[in-house]
Amino acid sequence: MLLTLAITLTLADVGDFFAALPRFIGRTHPMVVHFPIALLTVAAIVEVVRVAQRRTLLSPTVLICLLFATFGSALSVTAGWLNASNEPHSGVEDLMETHRWVGIAAGVLSLLGLALYWCAMRKPFPAGRDLRAAATMVIIVGAGVVGLAGHLGGSITYGENYLFSVFSKKPVAVKPPAIDPTLSPPPPSPADGSVRAIEFVRDVQPIFTARCIECHGPDKVKGGLRLDSLAEIFKEDPSKWAVVPGNTAESEIVIRVELPTDDDDHMPSKGGPLTPVQVQAIKAWIAGLPSKPLEPR
Repeated sequence: MLLTLAITLTLADVGDFFAALPRFIGRTHPMVVHFPIALLTVAAIVEVVRVAQRRTLLSPTVLICLLFATFGSALSVTAGWLNASNEPHSGVEDLMETHRWVGIAAGVLSLLGLALYWCAMRKPFPAGRDLRAAATMVIIVGAGVVGLAGHLGGSITYGENYLFSVFSKKPVAVKPPAIDPTLSPPPPSPADGSVRAIEFVRDVQPIFTARCIECHGPDKVKGGLRLDSLAEIFKEDPSKWAVVPGNTAESEIVIRVELPTDDDDHMPSKGGPLTPVQVQAIKAWIAGLPSKPLEPR
């Protein structure tokens, strides 16, 4: 009986391991993606320099870079696909889809460049001149495409327009007065004993400002989510809202803040969890929202 129990537990552990393996592989994507970016860029630079110097002999360095870039692209695309399938990316689905196919295109160009360059090396100059010209063009385009894929990946993590936002001339938002919502008690009830309604600006926005805006504000829009205003929280498609009016159980923001702190999806991701008072204020606000929060009641 004990042996049967031990075998059952062992099989359960093995099952959990294989169930978690795709997610683990997916999370290696940010690590392995840098190899094809760097290798394709180096291959393009070396080849452009050699063409500019009118060297007829093809470079083994370029061939080796293309070989490892193609291998790295295959790993990166596989890991990225698993990451997109197993991790939440709400609010950036369209950007994710574009990033996915641009990354695949970069891998295909890397493979095509490798094949053309290898064929060109097997033919002595000038017989392989056209093959080399085609390979050079594919390598340059591939380096540009893989750079674009990297930029799109960064936009998913840090928010769209993250790269160029430093050149924006929009006025700097004035921060509200310093509030420590960790120490703030629940709003007092009116003198007549009635329960005072939770208001976004007064009760909820200070919590978001103190704990969430760093990752979900105008400068960094992680996961496509902004919490700096009602207009941003309830923009576009209601199916993508992290706040479901009147329904705390299905509101992604409530689900995330109530996850265990050791869960990778817990929010806030740094600075410790929200206090029970803060969580209750957010839940009370969501529960009292009308179905169309931006329309006047």
